[in-house]
Amino acid sequence: MKKTIFYSWQSDSPNNKNRSFIEGCIKKAIGDIKSDNLHLDIAIDRDTMNVGGTPDIVSTIFSKIDNTSIFIADISFINPTSEGRKTPNPNVLVELGYAAKTLGWKNIICVFNAEYGKIEDLPFDLRFRRPLTYKIENQQNKSKDREYLTKSLKTAINSIIQEESAKDEIRNYIKQQVDKEILTICNHSFKIFYGYDNNYSLEEIWKMLNLTEDDINYVLFEKKHLGFTVLKDWKDYMDKIETIMNQPFFTQNAEPKYISALIKVLRSLEMMATLFQHNNLFENTGEKSSEFKIVDGKEMNPENPKDGYILLKNLNKESQGVVIDFGTIRKYNIQNGLNYMSINSDDFMKWVKCIQELFKSVELWIENTGNYLIIDPLTFRV
Repeated sequence: MKKTIFYSWQSDSPNNKNRSFIEGCIKKAIGDIKSDNLHLDIAIDRDTMNVGGTPDIVSTIFSKIDNTSIFIADISFINPTSEGRKTPNPNVLVELGYAAKTLGWKNIICVFNAEYGKIEDLPFDLRFRRPLTYKIENQQNKSKDREYLTKSLKTAINSIIQEESAKDEIRNYIKQQVDKEILTICNHSFKIFYGYDNNYSLEEIWKMLNLTEDDINYVLFEKKHLGFTVLKDWKDYMDKIETIMNQPFFTQNAEPKYISALIKVLRSLEMMATLFQHNNLFENTGEKSSEFKIVDGKEMNPENPKDGYILLKNLNKESQGVVIDFGTIRKYNIQNGLNYMSINSDDFMKWVKCIQELFKSVELWIENTGNYLIIDPLTFRV
């Protein structure tokens, strides 16, 4: 997993003593760490670097901090000659406060230039955070001072990375469990939109999740759906996600943003399930497919769950077929599994809005968990 280090700098002090000096030491420390651990991918970020256009500075910085692994702040005094209270840069303090709330102090490194004052003069809540101190003794030859700060930064960064690596294992385990269900939901949705002939891939998932309400309306309006596709039980997805969330391992280790995003997914699934309880949501068009057949999962394996069915695409007259879909369908709906259905016009826009809310909640889960999905080749459902 990629590690990002956000550097919160100040320009009140001379650049060659603070901003560029500290940044140079951070980059050297990163280079040394990557040389020792070739599998690590570490990058430095700051302010609005690599963000195009004219972005809102505050929201851009806060967004970057949300997605960073380590936060490094220059808390050197900017008014060392003042007879009053000495203070670090106010903007750095704001960013530091946000990072403390978002990342926690364990993922924060403070750097202090002792040339401009004593640590004892720092605000009470900072002086005990054990900031890394340095002082440029020889302005003409900074190599020793640079080496000292680089070594201190390398030790501090390495310590955080080692602790984070253990957390990453836990995060990835939780994410893999949830992503399996998220991908199944996306698979179901994709088949509602595009049937069984279009290729299902991660690229197509991103496109589908970004459909606007008008796009959804355009694709689904007056569309005929195979009953097996649209009559699956959305509550089944809720139950599986709730089972994951109720595991002690999840409750003890999941980050708040994981839980918050999953709650939104559950709410959107509940909206969908409630809408699907409407008996007249889909109407039989009178057309029936001869291209497919449905098999009760328990007939194939008694261990399969109740109401689990498999959709086969016929290959020949000998009743051989290939599995192209599966899911939970209640007994009272399975009789329409091979019929083509159309949604009741009175409920169409409700359905569109439910789908859009579901897509938004899935996007939020992906965004809050690193902007990627874990695909386990042993369990990925196609």
